[in-house]
Amino acid sequence: MGVLQRRNGKTYVRLINQSEVDTVIRAIEAEVETQKK
Repeated sequence: MGVLQRRNGKTYVRLINQSEVDTVIRAIEAEVETQKK
């Protein structure tokens, strides 16, 4: 998995493409929803 870095208000994504980013974001959101219950 790549690394997310925030600099100067911009988010830089390293070593992962946009489709993988979307997949990771959905997985994180699903995990958060699970933890809320």
